[in-house]
Amino acid sequence: MIHRAAFWVSEGENWYDRADPDDVSGDSCEEARNCPAPHAGFITKGDNNRGYDQSLGISSPVKSAWIVGVAHVRVPLLGHVRLWLAGNTASGASAPATNATAPAVGVSGAAPAA
Repeated sequence: MIHRAAFWVSEGENWYDRADPDDVSGDSCEEARNCPAPHAGFITKGDNNRGYDQSLGISSPVKSAWIVGVAHVRVPLLGHVRLWLAGNTASGASAPATNATAPAVGVSGAAPAA
């Protein structure tokens, strides 16, 4: 799976004020999941997620050791081919919005224990 790295946080960092308000849950660090950061790592967001993975409780900050690859090119709509082949698309589905300037990181399935 590919998720974009939004920014790096240090262990114990209150990253709420650095976050895009549209992508974080709660009105303060105390209300947001994984804030303050339980350990150093990247705050990430999947293209089809409504917020940061950490704010949604999908993952804690992504440690560098968890990254298994880095995307260097973007091929628009390529993921739709895979979904179509798997029978997982609705007709008329549009491509998700992306931020071409943010690096993308590949994270293997479940995160290893801290």
